[in-house]
Amino acid sequence: MSKYNFIYRDTIATTQEVNSYQAGDAIYESSGLTGSFLRGGLISGCNLRFVITLEIGNTLSWADTEYKNRGAYVFDLGFTFLILDVYKVGDYYQVLLTPDSLSDVMKKEVVSASRVDFNQLINKSPVQVLDTPEWRYKVKKLVGDKHKKLKHKSLINK
Repeated sequence: MSKYNFIYRDTIATTQEVNSYQAGDAIYESSGLTGSFLRGGLISGCNLRFVITLEIGNTLSWADTEYKNRGAYVFDLGFTFLILDVYKVGDYYQVLLTPDSLSDVMKKEVVSASRVDFNQLINKSPVQVLDTPEWRYKVKKLVGDKHKKLKHKSLINK
């Protein structure tokens, strides 16, 4: 078992949209971000998984009771993520996002752990409570304000 909490958000993206995410960049999300802790294959029809990682022990709150059974979590408004890794398996992509509070050693560990996780889940069935039109609508937006990127890590989460 990984020592990291992974939060998953599956969506559909073009190759051009995926290529706009580059490891080392930071992206700002102003409108809140919903994801789920439930592990499973990509939601039907989706080709991109955003994986947000937090260290075990971080306290998170549920989005609302309606989505609690989906393991849903909504990040606060105005959150900045570091793009730690962009990974491709066949026609599927994974973009790994994290706060910039991880040490370099932890960053290497989480990249490795997230790739192992993606490889294990890529051919699995999706989690049924997430594989619904309602959930796909809730998570269809790509992460980042029109892919607003911050090149300087000192700007992250300030």
